[in-house]
Amino acid sequence: MGLYRVVLSVVLLGLTSLITACFPQHDSKSSSDSSASPMPSYAIHGSVQPLSHTAVDSDVNDPAATYIANDTPAQAQHLDFPIRLGGYLNLPYRGANGDSFAVGDLIDMFSVDLKPGYTLSLTLGDDARRNDLDLVLMNDRMEIIDGSFGVGAAETLTITDAHLQQTVYVAVVLCGSTLYRCDPLPADYVGATTYILNIDTNASSLQSDESLHLSDAFVPGEIIARFNALPDIATAPRGLAKALGVIHAPPRRAQRMLLDHTNSSSGLRAASGGMGASAVNPDEMQTKLDTLMAVKALRRRIDVSVADLNYRRAALLTPGDSGFRYQWHYQMINLPVAWDVTRGYPLDGNLDVIVAVIDTGVLVNHPDLQGKLVAGYDFIKDVASARDGDGMDEDANDPGDLAYGTRSTFHGTHVAGTIAAASNNNLGAAGVSWGAKIMPLRVLGKGGGTSYDVMQAVLYAGGLDNDSGSVPAQRADVINLSLGGGGYSKSEQDAFTRARGAGVLIVAAAGNNNSSTPSYPASYEGVTSVSAVDSKYGRASYSNFGPLIDIAAPGGTFAWDANNDGQLDGIYSTAGNDSSGTIEYTYRLLTGTSMASPHVAGVIALMKAVNPQLTPDAFDTLLASGALTQDIGAPGRDNDFGYGLIDAFKAVTAATGQIPTTPALVAFPNGLNFAGNLTRLTLAVGNGGGGSLHVQAAQTTATWLTLQPLVDANGLGSYMVNVDRRNLATGDYSATITLQSDANTVTVPVFMSVAATSTSATLASAQWIVLIDAQTQQPVASTQAALGTHGYEFTFTGVTAGDYYVVIGSDLDNDKYICDRGEACGTYSANGEILSLAVRDRDVADISLNCGFDISPAVPASARFALPNTGVTRLISSH
Repeated sequence: MGLYRVVLSVVLLGLTSLITACFPQHDSKSSSDSSASPMPSYAIHGSVQPLSHTAVDSDVNDPAATYIANDTPAQAQHLDFPIRLGGYLNLPYRGANGDSFAVGDLIDMFSVDLKPGYTLSLTLGDDARRNDLDLVLMNDRMEIIDGSFGVGAAETLTITDAHLQQTVYVAVVLCGSTLYRCDPLPADYVGATTYILNIDTNASSLQSDESLHLSDAFVPGEIIARFNALPDIATAPRGLAKALGVIHAPPRRAQRMLLDHTNSSSGLRAASGGMGASAVNPDEMQTKLDTLMAVKALRRRIDVSVADLNYRRAALLTPGDSGFRYQWHYQMINLPVAWDVTRGYPLDGNLDVIVAVIDTGVLVNHPDLQGKLVAGYDFIKDVASARDGDGMDEDANDPGDLAYGTRSTFHGTHVAGTIAAASNNNLGAAGVSWGAKIMPLRVLGKGGGTSYDVMQAVLYAGGLDNDSGSVPAQRADVINLSLGGGGYSKSEQDAFTRARGAGVLIVAAAGNNNSSTPSYPASYEGVTSVSAVDSKYGRASYSNFGPLIDIAAPGGTFAWDANNDGQLDGIYSTAGNDSSGTIEYTYRLLTGTSMASPHVAGVIALMKAVNPQLTPDAFDTLLASGALTQDIGAPGRDNDFGYGLIDAFKAVTAATGQIPTTPALVAFPNGLNFAGNLTRLTLAVGNGGGGSLHVQAAQTTATWLTLQPLVDANGLGSYMVNVDRRNLATGDYSATITLQSDANTVTVPVFMSVAATSTSATLASAQWIVLIDAQTQQPVASTQAALGTHGYEFTFTGVTAGDYYVVIGSDLDNDKYICDRGEACGTYSANGEILSLAVRDRDVADISLNCGFDISPAVPASARFALPNTGVTRLISSH
């Protein structure tokens, strides 16, 4: 229990008289005995210290707060950076009576000096099922440039250069009005909620983001949905006209459906130019927005278990010159030494190891792939994209994607060659696993592909029901996906979860955007995300990074020739050339995380050859223990290389034993950054190896940094890490957490900043202070903070001797409760624990309360407050 709700009685004695609080009589005898001596009384005086970089929506519902509308670009409320803001929106006549009750407050607009890399996050204060807010970027015509549209409690958006090609406003929009209909809404929809808007550079909230973003690449007018029961097309959800070839798919599988966008409009307008300055078809942008809103509507329906956009997926490569015939990248991962252990051929009596390459298909007649292929499938439904004259069929041959105008990438052929090109055959390239077989599954054509087609290929590779109506004679052991794009899809995640559940190990390229923004499918749970290194063991300049990276592998670079052989250091593998109109079977250099991923897939194939029983969970255990990699970055896991650079020799050696025996203390994350107003983060501590270990000490190097252990008898579990900025000067601070075990020692760097006091650190909304008798746990007085000589001050008079708790909070929605989610809250406390204030024989002066939108003190059992029935000016209860 962390926050408090304090109910404000209707008997408020008038706002003008709240500075002097009214007290109920504690002793009924004294109230009836006029001869009794009056009890001594004292005063309590204190001040409120708002956390830096906090602000309040200027048009909340609380009549005690100044109301300044911020509903249009001209009225936009200016915010500093970083900022954490509490706000409130409501439909007319929804929520509590107050300043915005009758007229409604449908949108809050803010002007912020945004920069690329800033992260916007929105959290609802009230029930997300009965309220719906979206986070959008608008231009000065109130047209949507981009936005995060979901039906959950949180929305996130990361600012890019493309967003900033025009004047941009941040807006929080409430569903359910004529401005923003979001049809259909639940029958019990409330349409009145508090919220917290956070703008900083912390991207941790983006993990597993299920929000829908207008800027993501997806097919306008197409939706992927799975119904709990087969819908009658005549009564299907509004806006869905027909299914595309899968009308009779079983309800447990997702269907691709077409939006009838002539009959769907949210009431919102999309900016005709999109995010950037280049011309974009305005009808297409509006169709994208309507498609987003249709998915939102489907996600609210009880008869729909999954609804997603059909995201576009593309190959993740960077092209370069062809002809380089020296595969330096195999030496980097100790592959020649691994070949002395196994070359990937199955042990006697075991089946071949099969790696599914979900890509552009392969050139099935390439000389270096002869004898290396098993039957595959072409899952591209769009005939124009497929370029082979039909849609789905059993022919996974790559006719070319014409990605370079008159020349194609033959991307899947390059990937397949890295994994398992025929080796020791006097032809151009060797594969990582000489004995593995390739299952070519075609999902990328001209213009790329879609998440729906990728899903079908994943299910097929796992031997699971899919749109082809068939499954392979032997399912794949490994899946490689050297493709990706933005946008989280629950349907796609479900497909990967099912394939992993069938025993398939799944590997995907992390992305080539030099960004920590998640790329999918690499960022899905259960998928091994592979970043790229260059020939100098550094993170490749294009490679994505961040907390979702699992492992690194050679992706190459065209920036230099490190080994002075006259060729740039790309990745050399099988390829094709159709620039003359006829396909020639060749070899070429490419770079990208697309090239890194098949190195890992190939090494996993080697591991499966020596240990056919290797499971996805066992692989994850080995990876986390360091048994599969060279630790080339910061000690332990880091955001550039994950657990390190794949090492083929270590991997095949570990696979023979499978379970590591040496204990290793690990901590995650490997660094903590208390950005903005953050005061508390969690540090997970565990045994990343085998055997057992005991944490002997956990220490910090700064007095402002404290640890609260939440661990087992061995010291494993998690630590609540707290920072205290009080009495610290403005500036940047760093410290270290040291965890010492009987196996090894781990250090975790910690960074924290103290911002200068600014106008953003004000109590722009009314703050209510409540005094609670610690013995009876009943509120005895209430008042408001007032601007005084030393900031925001408060005074209680007539206080009898005793012990008291002091709680402060705002009431943005005017529901007579303070400290709701989305409202400011604070207590008289230390180190996150509530303290009782002792009043004995004198006045108490100069107590200080911290107040902000992220203060959630832990409450001891002795301080839990029961809800009184009647008769008190303020009532308090826990929630």
